Amino acid sequence: MPNEQRLLSYGAYFAKCSPEAVDYGKCVAAKAEKVAVSACAKQFNALFDCIKKQVIIRSLFCFGKNG
Repeated sequence: MPNEQRLLSYGAYFAKCSPEAVDYGKCVAAKAEKVAVSACAKQFNALFDCIKKQVIIRSLFCFGKNG
């Protein structure tokens, strides 16, 4: 998958992970003035795990379709 196409896919991944993205955004916004590196780690990890899952699902779907 070319890099441009890969980057464009992230919008779809985030759309599938909107509850996690909202939770992470709320956490960061609540701590905006004094956010620390691990302040929203739980929410970030949930979002990251969701996106990884979407990438895997998409990869399996694409490989199954092509061959």
